[in-house]
Amino acid sequence: LGLTFFSRFWGPKVGILEDPVTGSAHCLLGPYFYTVFQKKRNHLVGKQMSARRGLVECIMIDTYDPDKRKVRIAGSAVITMKGALQV
Repeated sequence: LGLTFFSRFWGPKVGILEDPVTGSAHCLLGPYFYTVFQKKRNHLVGKQMSARRGLVECIMIDTYDPDKRKVRIAGSAVITMKGALQV
């Protein structure tokens, strides 16, 4: 797969000097670049250019209705913590 876009993320005011790879950012970048490329690609690949680089695939779902549009993200990951949420 070819690269669609490059990205970087940091939030120093909240203590994030630079995040290695952020899926949450790509959930917004995927739809943005989907419209930039005039809806010609449903499968976009972003490369985050941090010190610990990574690829994130953004697959657009339900692209005909913007209110129902979803983004499926995929890529390699490393588990750094496990837990359970009790409601």
